[in-house]
This record gives sequence, C-alpha cells and structure tokens, in this order.
Amino acid sequence: MDRRKMLRRSGALLAAGAVNSALANSAFALEEWTHAKLSLSVSSRALPRHATPQDMARTVLNIGSNSVALMSGANPVDASLPHWVNGLRANGVNVTMIGVADDAEAILDTAAQLGIRHYQWDGYRHDDSKPYWAQLHALKPRLETIARLNKKYAMKAMIRPSDTSAGAFFDLYNILKHFDPRLVSFQLDENHLMKALGIGWMGQLRLGAPYIGGLVWTDGAVNCKQIAQTLKEIEFSGPMVWEPGHAIAPGGGLAFLSERERA
Repeated sequence: MDRRKMLRRSGALLAAGAVNSALANSAFALEEWTHAKLSLSVSSRALPRHATPQDMARTVLNIGSNSVALMSGANPVDASLPHWVNGLRANGVNVTMIGVADDAEAILDTAAQLGIRHYQWDGYRHDDSKPYWAQLHALKPRLETIARLNKKYAMKAMIRPSDTSAGAFFDLYNILKHFDPRLVSFQLDENHLMKALGIGWMGQLRLGAPYIGGLVWTDGAVNCKQIAQTLKEIEFSGPMVWEPGHAIAPGGGLAFLSERERA
C-alpha cells in the first residue's frame, strides 16, 4: 500500500498546519469506506472574507477542495448570490449549499434557479431564557411554511441543532417526522454525535435516516470508519461540509475563530 492510500484510510483531521491533507483524508476515507461518491465542501465560515469570487475560489482550490458551502454571516448570501455562485463556478469551484437566515423566499428562488438544492436553515435558535417545549411547538407552523416554499422551489432545508446534547436530536426529530424528509431535514454536526454516549450516535443516524440531510465536520475526533459505514447503511447522499474552528488564510494557514466570527 502506498503512502497516499495509507493517508486516505486514516480519515482523521491532521494538525493545524496540514489543512490540505486533513481535508483530503476525510473525504477520501469516507468515499472509500462507503463506496459512494461523497464530497466534502469547505464552509465559507472558515474562510477569510473575500472581495471577489475569484479570490475565494483560489483559496478553496489552494486547500485541496473544489466546492464550498456559502453560509450566512460569512460571505454574501443575498441578492449578490448569482454573482458569487457563477463566479466561483467559472473558476472551478462548485457551491453545494447555502445558509439562509430565515424564511427568505427570494433567496430560495434565486438559489433554485442556480441549481442549488440544499440549504442550512438558521430560523430556529434555542433561547435558554424561554420555556424549552414552547419553543419546539412554535417551530411547527414555521416548518409548515418552510416545507411549502421548499416544495415550490424543489429545495431541502437542513436544521443544525444548536444544542449539542443527545436529547436535542430526538426532540427535534419528533417535530420533523411530521414533514416530508425531502423538504426538511437535519444537518448533523459530527461534534453533536460525539455528545451521544455509547452507540447513541449510530442510533441517531439510523432513527433519523430519512431526515439526515447533511453533515458538518468540525474539530472532533470521531471514528470516521464507523460513521461512514452507518452512512452507507442508511444510503446517505447529502452534502457534507468541513467547518473547522479555525480561519483558513488564503495561503492555507490557520487562525483561531472567535465565537462571534463563527456565528
């Protein structure tokens, strides 16, 4: 076995300076273990702010990827979306998904016309100062609106649980299960899976299988092979995003992100 194959099997994110290897190893390991073509996009939240799509494309390609997730709060996800998506594509970088802050129909319309079918919906944020169950029940009518819009534009919304406890998944699942999984789903964080004890994370993936719309890889050390095998079992085919807790400089170096910058 040559060195490249050994590195591909490792599947672990490497130390801070080895951005290219970390990204490639995770993607190749998942692809090899699932025997499926799975892509790992870079989150724009981990990238420095760029003035042009050309500059962003150069950074993404420099770190070994050819796709990016344009997330809200990081680079424009607004009326300038066609400029960014078309500019990135012209420079060899695909946009696999976007972030949408709330019920923004205009953005969904634009994204659908650009051929983007997945988005992270940031419309649900748990507030610790308010009753927990009341917030969950208030989510239902909002999801009804989102589901109608997604059916209209052939889009899929992905909710990323903000609470990293295992219980948050099951509570949200009991809400989502009343909706079509082609329209609303989870975007599970690999760090979220780490919080589930024992085989809890496999139970989450299997129970929520139709509703696992996407995955986010952050900084956690998880058993990549086990996760990949479970993804194969549930026939996962959604977008995966690499979003480290570090900013990626244009040259490939890393700098820590503050909580405000990651929001």
